Amino acid sequence: MERARFYKEQKQAEAKNDVANLTVDEFFGLPIERQQEIVMHSLSAVIIHPAGRGNRTFNPSLIEPVWR
Repeated sequence: MERARFYKEQKQAEAKNDVANLTVDEFFGLPIERQQEIVMHSLSAVIIHPAGRGNRTFNPSLIEPVWR
């Protein structure tokens, strides 16, 4: 169990260092699993504001990411 925790912490530390140097093209070149890890590590929450009454079409401007 301790070994697994150690490798997990080591992997997270390596991921944190690699993320800072990525360009947009390099990010989209990564596998989707790795992209998800980076996004999940970078966000603490996502706030979706209500669309209001009547007009319930999707509006991406109502989505607010909360960065760490």
